[in-house]
Amino acid sequence: MTKKFGLNAGVTVPFRGQAGIFSTMSFVQKEASELKDFEINHLQFAAWLFHVKVENTLDCNDWE
Repeated sequence: MTKKFGLNAGVTVPFRGQAGIFSTMSFVQKEASELKDFEINHLQFAAWLFHVKVENTLDCNDWE
């Protein structure tokens, strides 16, 4: 499906949040070049920061 939209490379970061809720955040790019380890680490950290912010903002216990 991603190739249909011209997306050729990327990384998906999985999370297990409050109340056992699982989520992911994906970063994609059109270029087919391989991401470097430090780039993946930065994307994982950015995704984690966003995830923590969302968890602290939303009351995930209401989703059960």
